[in-house]
Amino acid sequence: MDETEIKHVVEAALLAAGRPLTLDKLNDLFAAKGSGGPDRATLKRALEAEAHYAIDERELRPGAPGFTFDSVSSLKGENPQDRFTLIMGADQYEKRDTWHRWADIENLCDVAVCARPGSNPQGKAKTIPMNPMAISASDIRGRLGRGEDVSAMLPAPVLAYIRAHGLYR
Repeated sequence: MDETEIKHVVEAALLAAGRPLTLDKLNDLFAAKGSGGPDRATLKRALEAEAHYAIDERELRPGAPGFTFDSVSSLKGENPQDRFTLIMGADQYEKRDTWHRWADIENLCDVAVCARPGSNPQGKAKTIPMNPMAISASDIRGRLGRGEDVSAMLPAPVLAYIRAHGLYR
């Protein structure tokens, strides 16, 4: 997944959530593409110029249990007056019954599912329709390799990083 796709998915997610999201929750959005999400450095570069975004790395701290329930519970404990929305891909939502303390997660926060064409999330979740994008990561890499301008397709910090490191030539 390229940085343009990352930004579009994040913007849709933030519209649904109305607040900053954790890095791991953002990575959940990309699981439906089969890539497991962008690496953390790429995601940080893609978001660093966006004042409305925050990356919460509580799940990366030493000794962190890594369960969504624990993260949502911690966020709710720190901000009891706030409402949270867990945003996830349709593929993960279909597996929700395997998640640690799923029923408790639904009691702590709202759930929104990024549904691609053909998916039909059932249950309590809100649905965020996701349309296929007309551009792909391989197309952007090809354009970069041909020396074409891709500045409208990538956040400026990501493009600067690509240029500084001579990537995709």
